[in-house]
Amino acid sequence: AASKAGVIGYTVQVKTSFDETIEGEIFEYHPLSHALTLREPTKEEPKQSFRIINTEYITAINITNKPQDPPNLELPPYNLQNIQSFEQRALRMANEEAKKIGVGVSKEAQLLFDAVSKTYRCAWQGKTILVVDVNTRIEPPYTADSCFGANNTAVSRVKRVVHGERSKINGGNWSV
Repeated sequence: AASKAGVIGYTVQVKTSFDETIEGEIFEYHPLSHALTLREPTKEEPKQSFRIINTEYITAINITNKPQDPPNLELPPYNLQNIQSFEQRALRMANEEAKKIGVGVSKEAQLLFDAVSKTYRCAWQGKTILVVDVNTRIEPPYTADSCFGANNTAVSRVKRVVHGERSKINGGNWSV
C-alpha cells in the first residue's frame, strides 16, 4: 500500500457501485474512515470543489496522471471571515425555510401553503396561513370559506387561489 503522501496529487478516475464515474485529484485519503477526498476540476478559480467518497463503494480506480513533483501538503489559504459569513447566511436561509413548515398541520395544508407561497408571501401562525402580502388569513379547514381579511378584493383573490389549489391537491379530498 502506498503511503498517505504517496497518493496525494494523483489524478484518478473512480467508478462506484452506483455506476457513477468521478474524476479528480486525490486531496486526502483516510483508510480508517474509508474516505477518499477528490478535488474535482473547476472552471471557477480560485473556487475549489471537493467530493468525499466512501472507499467501500469504489469498484474501480484508474490513475490518469501521476504528479511529477512531491505533493504540497499545505492547506490552501482561506479567509475565516468569508467562511463565517457564508455559514451565517446559510443558517439564516435554513431558518427562513424552517419557518415555512407548518407544525401539526396536514400534508394537504402544507401543500396549500407551498402553492399559495408561489403567488404571495406567506407565514404560519399556529395552524393558520397568513397571506402577508394582502393581509389575509386562511384558517382550518383551509377552504375558500375560511379565508378572512379586511380587504374584500384581496380576500376574493385568495379564495380563488385556495379553491383552485384545493382542487389540484388530492383531487380535493382533504384531511385537515
